[in-house]
Amino acid sequence: MTRRLVMLLALVLSACTVPAARVPFVPTLTWGTCPAPVEAQFISHHECGQLTVLRNRADPGGPTVTMQVLKVWPVGVEPGPGMALSFGTNAGDPAPQGGDIAAGATRAGSISISLTLRGSAIGSDPSLACPEVEQLTTANVGDRDPALRERFTAAVAACARRLRAAGIEPGDFGASAVIADIEDLRIALGEEAWATGATYGTMSRVLAGYLAAHPGHVRLAFLDSPASPDLDPLTAAVTGLDSALSALDVHHPGLTDQWRTALALTGKQALVGAHGSVPVIVDDAKLVRLVRFALGGDGPRNVDFLPDIISAAAQGRLDPHLAELAANDPPFCAGYQPLCQVRSQFALGLFLTDFCEQLPTDRSALNRAIAGRPAHQQVFGGSPYEPACAIWQVPQHARAELVGPTIPLLFLTGEYDSFSRPEWARSWAAGLGSTTWSVAIAGQTHNVLGSSDCAISLRNEWRTNPTQPPYRACASTGK
Repeated sequence: MTRRLVMLLALVLSACTVPAARVPFVPTLTWGTCPAPVEAQFISHHECGQLTVLRNRADPGGPTVTMQVLKVWPVGVEPGPGMALSFGTNAGDPAPQGGDIAAGATRAGSISISLTLRGSAIGSDPSLACPEVEQLTTANVGDRDPALRERFTAAVAACARRLRAAGIEPGDFGASAVIADIEDLRIALGEEAWATGATYGTMSRVLAGYLAAHPGHVRLAFLDSPASPDLDPLTAAVTGLDSALSALDVHHPGLTDQWRTALALTGKQALVGAHGSVPVIVDDAKLVRLVRFALGGDGPRNVDFLPDIISAAAQGRLDPHLAELAANDPPFCAGYQPLCQVRSQFALGLFLTDFCEQLPTDRSALNRAIAGRPAHQQVFGGSPYEPACAIWQVPQHARAELVGPTIPLLFLTGEYDSFSRPEWARSWAAGLGSTTWSVAIAGQTHNVLGSSDCAISLRNEWRTNPTQPPYRACASTGK
């Protein structure tokens, strides 16, 4: 009896020392009260939730990230089957969380879902915002001032140190993690597939990656102002600006000649003035940035002023609209990012992670595009974001490629957009299935669905019959 008791006790003790199996982490989606800024914008049926997932899915016991989810019902109609998902905007910009989503849901006739991307300045915990950078003052400093770049790089380093000291690794907020977040959200909602996928700007990389990683989980998609899948962001900046200016020159003959004159003059003597009480300096490098920005995400308003801006600069004068752009330009924003407003809602760290994932730059292609132009070399060949990426230290993320045949796709671009050129979208669409369409909207720049009734009507009609080519007199169909 004693021997048996000893053996039994030994078995019990040995069983107690076997490590317990780790319970796998399960993402959660909980619904609750909407934040006050969101609630104030809605009178229609909506719900707010929080999606909680692992920051790094390779570390099952590691920290989590929580993202805001907004669910909006169409107004006055019974929603159709499935849900429409926003895959996001340009990296770092805030997710659409306003009441106008109800209008989009109504036009689509389905429930719309908006997910705040991990790392966003608002609606994500933690956030990759960098107030250290946003507080820099740059309007009264020329881009060629080396002290400005040193302050910018030091501020990025301070942001990176603060985040990492808090246990936040910027590399955990890249495209592959966002793609997995969207799949976790689909599963948590119990949806077989997203009825519609929508994106604009650089988050087209996420949509492309999701379609490649999860075929059949999106039924149709439209991409507003998509980023080029073939060019790195710096080379695309040079070729995009050149192409957009050439398109504008068609309606303003001689503009490109004035542009060359303006760069030559400002390369020798910067334009100096003020916008209100804000002193402004615009050298040739800053002129390149601001002109590319004018052909970007603030809508077509700035395009109307651009011929006068360039003409004045070619005569050595600072146009008031150029002074306004310079006075309102956050540190190294214009020309690198399509939108530069509401910086309290912008997460520079998220932009950096997205940008740095796409490096290294193809230097030979970039040099060919620059073609020896000093201002372009300063802005894009010597971009301050490349040394910033050396500090940010995120792994490279391979570009996802869409290959046909695939789901019905619609690419929408603006005629003058320097960040998303119509020819890039046409080339991308040409390699896909027969139900992929590329449409350029006349007179528009970036985010055409945000400023063009033509684009909205065309998108809505196409969605009802996505296997047929979209048409509107205000647009030119490339395929």
